[in-house]
Amino acid sequence: MTTTHSIKLQKLSFPEKSFRKFKNIEINFAKRLTLIAGHNGVGKTTILGLLAGTFGQTNTSFKTYTEEAFSKSIENILHIDLTEVEKYAGEAKDNPKITIDFNKTIIEKRCSLTTRTRGDTRRARLVARNTSKDFDNIIGDSSKIPLPTIFLGVKRLISIGESDEKDVISTPFKEMHPDDKALIKEFITNIMTGGQLTDDISYQKIGKNEKRSAQPIYKGFNELSISLGQDSLGNIATALASFQKLKREMGNSYPGGLLLIDEIDVGFHPLTIRKLAKTLTSIARRLSLQIVATTHSPILIEEYFKNNQKNQPEDKVIYFFDSNYPHLKDNISFQDIQNDLELTPPCKIHKETMSIYFEDEETKEFFNEILPANARRKLMKELNINITLHLIPLKIGCNSLLNLPNIDPLFRQRVLVVDGDASLTKNRYNNTTRLPFPKNSSKNQRSPERLIKEFLEDLSRNENLLQQLPKDITSDYIHEHLLSSITTDARESNKTWWRNNFKYLKEWGIIKLWAKHYKKEVEEFKNNFLIALKNALKNAGQK
Repeated sequence: MTTTHSIKLQKLSFPEKSFRKFKNIEINFAKRLTLIAGHNGVGKTTILGLLAGTFGQTNTSFKTYTEEAFSKSIENILHIDLTEVEKYAGEAKDNPKITIDFNKTIIEKRCSLTTRTRGDTRRARLVARNTSKDFDNIIGDSSKIPLPTIFLGVKRLISIGESDEKDVISTPFKEMHPDDKALIKEFITNIMTGGQLTDDISYQKIGKNEKRSAQPIYKGFNELSISLGQDSLGNIATALASFQKLKREMGNSYPGGLLLIDEIDVGFHPLTIRKLAKTLTSIARRLSLQIVATTHSPILIEEYFKNNQKNQPEDKVIYFFDSNYPHLKDNISFQDIQNDLELTPPCKIHKETMSIYFEDEETKEFFNEILPANARRKLMKELNINITLHLIPLKIGCNSLLNLPNIDPLFRQRVLVVDGDASLTKNRYNNTTRLPFPKNSSKNQRSPERLIKEFLEDLSRNENLLQQLPKDITSDYIHEHLLSSITTDARESNKTWWRNNFKYLKEWGIIKLWAKHYKKEVEEFKNNFLIALKNALKNAGQK
């Protein structure tokens, strides 16, 4: 068999004929971490079982720190009844199919159910068979894909405290490599703040085959007294250390690894879950791991769902709707997932509206040009905020607008936008912002009218800028229709000029060109606007 240096899981496909609850479904896995989510009974553990049955390093000379091979059988993960073998055996085309990038060659394995007889016992098992004889010269027809695999099931949650003392063994881990001890300590310290760790590791075992793990030793209390969350985290850390050990032992032949975790969030505080998401993916990249985990945690789903919005996400969420007839949906939002987690009836799902208040019409129009409706919708989608922004000019002075949150609590739950010439004193509700302006401009040049008038003067003298306008708009047009109509520099005169000429400013793309020219200032404004928006939502109890 050819020596491989890179093996990656790509997808799992279920055919038209159902396998358990799955049919006509294709699951595309991320390069680093894939979360499988959905209601109880949807079949999440079945997916992990099929992967475990297809992948594994069967060379027993390589062992994990729990003294096991980097391989697992599906029958060690979930029960397959003998009647299922007959039901799902069928034709080869009816088997679930797994696609793999095997050292830059795409091959396919089908998950074929069969039986094994040992003595008087007959059990169901899974055999990973090639879908084409063309793959036989790469990997044996009935061989597992030799990607080192560790499965962490709910057995890792067996409590030492609730176990019979005579079945519990805890001894110092004398043969662990220092780098692997350091990884375990680093992983747990980055995630959990409760308890200070020593540099020592203990080997813990419950019963003959119940549970084994390496756990850090905490200062101040016995290692057998750790909490469920600490225990579970230690099990994940042991798996990561095992992969690091294997990578060191295999050298250039190390093809990466596959870590399967069932119910990854069990026992963890919400803050711990957020830290787990960040730390786990960082170490996975370092060890060339693919991680597939099941979860019910909205917090964990939200953390990884953000990466779903990228074109080629390293991490992603696969969410199954309907526990009886599981299926995937395109273009879902995190709000869609939240609604399904709580089974919120669709008729009760309302899209919220957030009012954005401006001091006058000119401020609103300037804002609407530099951050138009399509850009706002895209921004809301990226942030997973299911609201529509409603722009409202109030025709009041900036100081009066900025004082409204102190008078009426409603205005603490809205975003207030003033001109760049306003003195923006920070209020305790943090829901205000002001329009962008060039850094070198004086205060009396920062109203929308003055900003654009100054820009028009520059524009009429700058051929490169002029060429970015519609091709039939020349400097003569700028002078004739815009600059020549300026009378005085008084505030009301400027506003009259704006109202009389806004159609040209809009149709010729003058304000959009200003925003392009002052891109850095506009990006800074956008960030400040988002901060104000998030604070307004927080004040309203929506986020």
